[in-house]
Amino acid sequence: METLEGQLFRAGLFVPVGGLALWGLYRLLRPVTPPLFRVCLWNAFFHVYCPGCGGTRALGLFFQGHFLASLWYHPLVGYCIVIYLLFMGSQGLSLLTGGRMKGMKYRNGYLYGAVAILVLNLVCKNVLRLVWGIALEDVL
Repeated sequence: METLEGQLFRAGLFVPVGGLALWGLYRLLRPVTPPLFRVCLWNAFFHVYCPGCGGTRALGLFFQGHFLASLWYHPLVGYCIVIYLLFMGSQGLSLLTGGRMKGMKYRNGYLYGAVAILVLNLVCKNVLRLVWGIALEDVL
């Protein structure tokens, strides 16, 4: 019977392929997307940030090498990329060495950490905006 880590590793191999496909689709459809769908509707209607606000900018900034700016827009993006790279790298080394090197194990703590980052990001960004009037776009 295959381990959970083995299944996650196999599924993780498709992440770059899916990411490239989504990026290509985005580049293809961006010029014809109505302006209404280029903004966060939650933000437009309620004037507060949603849990995902800043994620797309954070991802773009991360891949351009602007890591601190990426963390400002959405720290969960960097967290997920680091966890993904550590997991895939360690599991790949484990596979290549025939199990002599142990790969990273799945732990619920990684998910709890992601939820904590998501909630803290949501609260902090909205407090900055609603109490002090500091918007995401105003800082960088």
